[in-house]
Amino acid sequence: IKNCLGNKKLTQQEFNQLKKIFISAGALEYSKQQADLSLQNAVKSINKLPKEWKAKNKEFLMSLVRSMADREA
Repeated sequence: IKNCLGNKKLTQQEFNQLKKIFISAGALEYSKQQADLSLQNAVKSINKLPKEWKAKNKEFLMSLVRSMADREA
């Protein structure tokens, strides 16, 4: 892994091997879980915003959260 990270001459085959390592080690799934947790926390925080906040501003923040949730890895 150390030899691949930052290697500007990394081949597609080496990249594919590195990708398999991350997936088989559970790193991809873990990062997805952490991202989901962060999005859930963002929604909770937005829902706790003071009533003085305009609804359109809260909806804007929620739309950002939804767009992040819709992104693919």
